Amino acid sequence: SVGVATWRGVTFWREEQLTERNHLTQAASDVAAKLRTQLETSASSVYTMATIAEVDGGAFLDQNFESIASTVLTEYKGISNFDIAPFGVVKYKVPLKGNEGAIGHAMLSDQRRIDATLNTIRKRKFLLDGPLSLIQGGQAVIARYPVFSPFSPAVIPDIYSWWPSWNHSCCNTSLPLPGF
Repeated sequence: SVGVATWRGVTFWREEQLTERNHLTQAASDVAAKLRTQLETSASSVYTMATIAEVDGGAFLDQNFESIASTVLTEYKGISNFDIAPFGVVKYKVPLKGNEGAIGHAMLSDQRRIDATLNTIRKRKFLLDGPLSLIQGGQAVIARYPVFSPFSPAVIPDIYSWWPSWNHSCCNTSLPLPGF
């Protein structure tokens, strides 16, 4: 009968929709789990580097940054690079090749980065920013974690007071920092 065939067709179609929805839900859950794992791995590596920096105000890390960062990048998969940015200015980046343009980037003088950078400093916790266009080219999500130690200053000094020869194409002046 036509009524039975229509009912079976509608029932079959609903079952197919439900099956497809379940597959999509599972696929989305799998992607979310992978992203969560990658985020936890990224955070873990950032906390590792921060702990090393906090030990002696960063002197050991400053002297050994390239070898330590290279090791961490090898062990913690999915992280493309590390940098150290004292007072918000990128001093070291590993790997350097392809990232040379980021050296000297003053995030606190760059209108594209200042809000996220200050937010990270004020909240004193691991935060993500992006996706955004990078100075050295490409797109990324940046994970930031501020490092404070007993050796940290109470305020962030003007970049020229500690790096007199600083000159970077991103920004040509130091700005007063709101809230500091």
